[in-house]
Amino acid sequence: WRVVAWAICADRTFLDARGYDIVPDTNHPLSSATFQQSAAVCPAGTVAYSAGANIESPNGHVGLQLNRTSGPQDISRATAREDTGWTGSWKVRSYAVCAQSSGSMHVEGTIAPGAQAEHRCGGSYQLHGPGGGGGLTDGGPAWLTRIQPDLLHKEVTVQLTEPLLPSIGGMVAHATCAF
Repeated sequence: WRVVAWAICADRTFLDARGYDIVPDTNHPLSSATFQQSAAVCPAGTVAYSAGANIESPNGHVGLQLNRTSGPQDISRATAREDTGWTGSWKVRSYAVCAQSSGSMHVEGTIAPGAQAEHRCGGSYQLHGPGGGGGLTDGGPAWLTRIQPDLLHKEVTVQLTEPLLPSIGGMVAHATCAF
């Protein structure tokens, strides 16, 4: 197997002038729960441009199901699930990339019934924060395998392993879009 990472880069001076900070969820202890959620809250006066997440887990028995900003752009969200039958302690931690809004930012998304979803920022908007995955409830033993921006910074493709539990209603490709 292999890991591939994509980055959407921004002018550091632009972000610093807007109070740029990476804010972690600090209130999430280790647990042996099968499914966990995490949210990182942006400071007042800032919005979440993008989201990140990590899992603190021994032996790789846990995978992400969701990583995205919220609709109001005040937090980032992450969910994760352990392998069926594994009972070790672990935690998921969400990170929000926060700064004052550029003024034209908003969130868009597409919900798909299967294990893959795509969303393209409308009009002349550019993709600033790709994200997505399953819902905020346990989607069963399915994990994110891809959150990928396209090379033109317009579209995000999100993919989960199958099967997703029908109870979560599919998955979302989530995009923070801005000029």
